[in-house]
Amino acid sequence: MTEFFRDFMPDSPLEAIITVHYPEKREIFTRDFFSKYDDPKIYSRDYSELRYSNVMTLKIEPTQKQWISNWNKPKDTGRTQNSNFESGYSLIVRFDLDDTNLRSYVIERLSEFEFGSLPGIYTLHCHKNDPAPTEKEAKVILQSIIERICGKYDYLGFDDKGLHRNGTEWDDQGFNNLGIHKNGTKWNDQGFNNLGIHKNGTKWNDQGFNKDSYNEEGINYEELHKNGDFLDDKEYDP
Repeated sequence: MTEFFRDFMPDSPLEAIITVHYPEKREIFTRDFFSKYDDPKIYSRDYSELRYSNVMTLKIEPTQKQWISNWNKPKDTGRTQNSNFESGYSLIVRFDLDDTNLRSYVIERLSEFEFGSLPGIYTLHCHKNDPAPTEKEAKVILQSIIERICGKYDYLGFDDKGLHRNGTEWDDQGFNNLGIHKNGTKWNDQGFNNLGIHKNGTKWNDQGFNKDSYNEEGINYEELHKNGDFLDDKEYDP
């Protein structure tokens, strides 16, 4: 089952981030742009890759009516589409990677809140009419949208009461919603915090391994060393 984890931006309550975790690797299409130092031309390359996750960012804001806005009508859908930009709430959704199924799912959820969407590969431009939009109501709308897409858990898997989706106050790595480990500190026994940052200030320990390279006994078992070496089934004592 695909899982969604939410995180509201503390300094910007009208923005939010959603991390999407797929149950298995999914083929994602991406495009990179290149240029040469002495050539003004820009080149692009399309390719696909297998990914376990995607990231969405959402930003909402109240907007007033504008008479000179133009909307491009992609095709005749049987619905009316005015050339004027009405007062209401504008929402921009950006995707880190191109995922047609995820994009369609988000559009369907937004339509439940009466948002119309103009889709692009990596961006949705959305709008909901309202004669008297306010910032306070925009926060409520964004909260409702996030809960509809993600459910009640934040990006770390905790609900508003501090309970993890596994039914306890601790996540699967032994951290609570405040980032405190069961051992009473903010670091696990391998020196990593709940965000995967080592106490040395990087995402790698002094031997070059990240937090996912260790099982519960502190033994390395995956190919996650920063040099890319395969380390499956090799015991490693940090």
